[in-house]
Amino acid sequence: MVVSAHPDDPDFGAGGSIARLADSGADVTYVIVTDGRQGGEDPKQKDAELVAIRAREQRAAARVLGVKRVEFLGYKDGHLSLLKQGFEPHEVKEVWIPFWTHGDYLVDITPTLDRKIEALRKHKSQVSKPGREWDFEKFMRKRHRDVGKRGGYQYAESFKRITV
Repeated sequence: MVVSAHPDDPDFGAGGSIARLADSGADVTYVIVTDGRQGGEDPKQKDAELVAIRAREQRAAARVLGVKRVEFLGYKDGHLSLLKQGFEPHEVKEVWIPFWTHGDYLVDITPTLDRKIEALRKHKSQVSKPGREWDFEKFMRKRHRDVGKRGGYQYAESFKRITV
């Protein structure tokens, strides 16, 4: 189970690792807490339209990575406080928190980096913003190459790993 605040967070932070888990037979589910309405650049775009776009993009990206299910809790983006969601506790053996470059646990994503980038391309509302063009693929490859060097991998993702 991957729990994240916004649509696209799981893919940016852990897409290569998620693809590896799915490839190994794990039944991966995303739980996206907010609706992503704060992720837009066009002040004329209606919130409901952006929420629908971001949900479609997230489902498409998840398919690329092999994620079986995407659940949206639908809380208003930017307005979260401590939630009492009414869910039953879920016991886990470990938690991985994406930590961009300084985590204590590295995952080799050399075989899945291309799929991660393909998944990120599905988030067009976030990576193809008019007037703010950036080469996210070049940026992601460099970041993951730099992280990979720390562990002797070509490309890696970095996590803070908490075990129980």
